Amino acid sequence: MTFINKRSMMNIDLSHINPIIKLTNPDQVGIVVEDANSAALSFAKVFGADPVEVLDWPAAGFDPESYYYGKPAHWKMRVGFFQIGNLQWELIQPLEGPNIFTDFLKEHGPGLHHIRFTEPDFDQHAAALQAAGIPMISNGKGIHKVSRWAYFDTRAVLNGYLLEMRKL
Repeated sequence: MTFINKRSMMNIDLSHINPIIKLTNPDQVGIVVEDANSAALSFAKVFGADPVEVLDWPAAGFDPESYYYGKPAHWKMRVGFFQIGNLQWELIQPLEGPNIFTDFLKEHGPGLHHIRFTEPDFDQHAAALQAAGIPMISNGKGIHKVSRWAYFDTRAVLNGYLLEMRKL
């Protein structure tokens, strides 16, 4: 058993930092996978994830009005969703078309892709991030047709993962 020596712990005073945005509701971890069904089985075995809802996106007849690096784009993916506590986990298997998930899989292989925050100040936060030089690399309408989503390229400043924001 390992014990933490409290004398070696340090609190870092970050109160002087004025953040670009202040997020309030982390609600999803997104993981890019090669096979959503296989990944769902693995998460069920390890974490007891049950049930895992696996579906293809976008649904037939639904136009998500998706953009990839500022240009209209059409892609398909298979996604698996499950809850552990208050956090939703999303398993993302890119299927076709140019998208940030295929890019990630080609560059890094499977792994942690993003953390999502559902934010009431979506538009203000999106504008502030872009004004600070953090580009929006993909956006559109969500599975819940009234929702909007956007991915921001925070990889350089947040140790490799993307920020997703959603507005319901």
